[in-house]
Amino acid sequence: MNSNNAKFTDILSIGFGPAGLALACIFDEKKIEPDYQFDNSFLALEKANSCAWHPNLLLQGTDINHHVYRDLVTPRNPQSPYSFAMYLKEKNRLFKFGLLGRPASRFEWSDYMIWVSQKLESYVQYQKNVTHISPVINNKLLDGFSVSGEGFEFVTNKLILSSGSTPFTPQLFDKFLGDHVFHTSSYLEKMHSFKNNIPKRWIVIGSGQSAGEIIADLINQKDDIKILSLHRSIGFKIAQLGQFPNLVFLPEKIEYFKSLRPENKKKSIFRTY
Repeated sequence: MNSNNAKFTDILSIGFGPAGLALACIFDEKKIEPDYQFDNSFLALEKANSCAWHPNLLLQGTDINHHVYRDLVTPRNPQSPYSFAMYLKEKNRLFKFGLLGRPASRFEWSDYMIWVSQKLESYVQYQKNVTHISPVINNKLLDGFSVSGEGFEFVTNKLILSSGSTPFTPQLFDKFLGDHVFHTSSYLEKMHSFKNNIPKRWIVIGSGQSAGEIIADLINQKDDIKILSLHRSIGFKIAQLGQFPNLVFLPEKIEYFKSLRPENKKKSIFRTY
């Protein structure tokens, strides 16, 4: 598709999660620089109606797995108006949060994401489900991309894919997916649909963090609940509580990874995971 009604933006992001939101922060901050000469237009298309962070896994007692300095902006620009510290200050919680000595809860982190997105709402269009991406060819050369969905089309010079991961369910369960068979990514939505009639018997498949959290949450739902945990491994995967794995986020480590040849990047990832 490439109709005459297509709208143009120089840089287009599919998705407005943390990565897309962080990009919007960069473009907006450029505007307040004294020597601002940035002509590129930026727009994000988001399928959901907000950029709430993992809304179906906002469980009581859960927190984020990283330091609050690893927010949308601080490692790049500690003076950014879109930092988690600025969020706390505007909410009049900066000192109280500092006294708690704990990580940010998922509720706080999701609210922070929404807080930033509301300040940058001119950079995003919600409820835009992208279904087609096609190249724009001029004189046999790639000249951009056409991005479209139901009722909209955009043409862009630079396309950024920031759509996040896709929930995986074993194929044998596909025909049963619904209110009683579902992925953890829709957990709270499904639980709310049960209202006061939560089923007594559950099977949770998987050994990752989400599976463990959901089992813990189900146990607290009712006294007579029965849960069967199924997974291929010998036990649940324990989260890394030390800081050694976070060395991968150091700028010099990032530059090293970027410098690797494509085949060596794959080897590095497979060797790590």
